[in-house]
Amino acid sequence: MASRARRPAMPARPALWLLALAAAAGSAAAMAYRPRVQLDLENAAQGDIRFHAQAVCFYDSAGGQRTEISYAFPGDRLQLLGDSGSRRRGYSFAVIAFDRKGRQAAGEVDERTQAEAELDAAPDSGRTVHGTVSLPLGPGRYRLVMTCGDANSQRSGRLDMPLTVPGPVLPPAVSGVRFERAAGADTLPWPARRYGEIAEPLIAYFETYAGGDDGLAIRVSLWSLDDDKTAWEGLRQPVAGHRAGHRAVVAIDSVVSGAYELRVSLVRGDGSVADSAGRAMVIDNPRRLTDRDYQDRIDQLRYIARPRELDSLRRAPAARRDSLWRRFWQERDPTPGTERNEAMDEYYQKLAYVNRNFSIGIKPGWRSDRGQIYIRYGAPDEVERHPFDIDAQPHEIWYYYREGRKFVFTDTQGFGEYRLTYPRNERML
Repeated sequence: MASRARRPAMPARPALWLLALAAAAGSAAAMAYRPRVQLDLENAAQGDIRFHAQAVCFYDSAGGQRTEISYAFPGDRLQLLGDSGSRRRGYSFAVIAFDRKGRQAAGEVDERTQAEAELDAAPDSGRTVHGTVSLPLGPGRYRLVMTCGDANSQRSGRLDMPLTVPGPVLPPAVSGVRFERAAGADTLPWPARRYGEIAEPLIAYFETYAGGDDGLAIRVSLWSLDDDKTAWEGLRQPVAGHRAGHRAVVAIDSVVSGAYELRVSLVRGDGSVADSAGRAMVIDNPRRLTDRDYQDRIDQLRYIARPRELDSLRRAPAARRDSLWRRFWQERDPTPGTERNEAMDEYYQKLAYVNRNFSIGIKPGWRSDRGQIYIRYGAPDEVERHPFDIDAQPHEIWYYYREGRKFVFTDTQGFGEYRLTYPRNERML
């Protein structure tokens, strides 16, 4: 895949660990700023290309500061064009940083094209489009404006995200956390920050800047945002070298589903914390669900499951839930024998999309009429929105040209809940 934006230099060969990390030495002499960025978990774009993005501050090999923005989105949002055997897809990803006065502080464009024949050899077989751009930003508050456009269609997406680059601090220090997921022997950026059916195990990249202090150790832990306590803590690993890159791999089999903050700390020999960084993320673990969570998860399958399958899953004792759950998805795996289940990935990506976009109050998006149609048929080819027609209630018309289908949703009560009004026989809830 060709790209105009080059990936910034990393510390040499960050090692994978289950919490055992190897370090790569570098120079710490020029470090002056705290390499940490905190961002909201709501990091999904609006529009036809629903990309996620995350931003993290690091130092390069010369001691200068860099802010990395990584992004990812499903590859099926890009249109392939060309003759049979020579079709290509392409897109452009642009990010602009504005300072507090609205002035442009920095910007970058990542343009890429890829032939259809190259997809099988690409990480994740091209199912996920991903990339990273770097911006030179000093301490301060910024607004990041990110856009992504398909080179072969009018599809696009936009995400506005606040960003704070903190002020000066001397080492020892730890960078922010960049979430990743496994794709065969590779690791890809995973800014969605959700782990479970879609991505497992949890992988996090970060850097440490020891500043010559040889008595430091790394501690990685998961802080439960639901229970306000430490849910898991990894073993400490000594830090070697002035500057080091680390990639932590955390198995989530025994972690209960919920919202967490992944915390990375530099700990001194006396147990005190020299520096730490944290970032919010979500774990969806069907193997560790409460009874209520489990029943909700089964209800979410109603759009694709047969009645007898739903009944079997609902009645399953706790000891059999995991095996039945796995069998349910194995029967729908289009590529059995591979490490990923594309059908399950796609289904939960749809669930995440409708919950972000169609939830009303306490009613989750997957229970809404628009959510039902989106999950069953995917993203519409075209959407007509009529929020302010004089002679009609607010309504949307979704077109699926390949299926020859049209759906009309109307806000009959005026509270933002769009009900399916045509055709009525499609409603399941």
